[in-house]
Amino acid sequence: MPPSIRNISLRHLRMVSVIGRELNISRSAELLHTSQPALSRALAQLESDIGAQLFLRTTTRVALTPAGATLMQHANRVLAELELAQEDLAGLHKGVRGEVRIGMISVFSSELLAKAIGRARDVLPQVAFSVELMRVQELYEALVSGRIDLMLSHPEIELNLTTVDVTELYTEHTEILVSLDHPLTKRKKITEKDLANCHWVLPASETPLRRKLNRFLSLHRPASTKITDVQTDSLYLSNSLVRNSGMLWGVASHVAKQSCSAGGVCILQTGMDTLVSGPMCAMVLREKMIDTSTRTLMNSLRDCAVR
Repeated sequence: MPPSIRNISLRHLRMVSVIGRELNISRSAELLHTSQPALSRALAQLESDIGAQLFLRTTTRVALTPAGATLMQHANRVLAELELAQEDLAGLHKGVRGEVRIGMISVFSSELLAKAIGRARDVLPQVAFSVELMRVQELYEALVSGRIDLMLSHPEIELNLTTVDVTELYTEHTEILVSLDHPLTKRKKITEKDLANCHWVLPASETPLRRKLNRFLSLHRPASTKITDVQTDSLYLSNSLVRNSGMLWGVASHVAKQSCSAGGVCILQTGMDTLVSGPMCAMVLREKMIDTSTRTLMNSLRDCAVR
């Protein structure tokens, strides 16, 4: 019959955690403020209740069994979460004040962030939230230097995962926007050459989409063709160029849908594979204990992302 932890308590989890760390019954008894015989009896009773031996005990040593190591791992995780909950509750009780500094790329979902900030402000009305738009490399440098608390971006950058914790929030893909009267909207079939022979609004050079577009245009646009493109980080300018200058714009799907709702542009149905598809993430420093305000916003982002 497999071990059962149905009746295990926090006291049991602390006992397993301390003994597993110390591997010494006498020292563990002192840390748990009990006697050695009482701790031994409590451990024996726990092993009997769950139907598994947790520690190998002799007169000279204590060692974890596989079952003990597994339970200790889960015990440490539960106890750590409880400590974080205690810190959060203490922060709320004292009246959390301060600011959460957020850095994001321009095509991160503003709707998701707005919903998350709204939920976080309901819990922490005295906390200020500041948001700054930057390019990916600038965001990462700001995060590492401590100038921002939270980075919202795609992970297509060289990250030091020993210092940065990455949480995937949603998957993004690109769409191609054109004006409603663009000639390509009347084509039943659109080829790579058709797209390459158009003028494009291009994103910043270090973005995954720009790298993909560079490869696409170099393959399908004739070298002799004199076509000028426009590079800009401004979503508003890009949208205006599409509406008024007959240019093509590859942009995140949620931005494309918002632009279509505003009128004057539409998503071009090419029948081809999407230009870029990948995750959008939240990133914080591992080495820094996340404060209550930042953790609350992170939880709000995760909750809003799955809805």
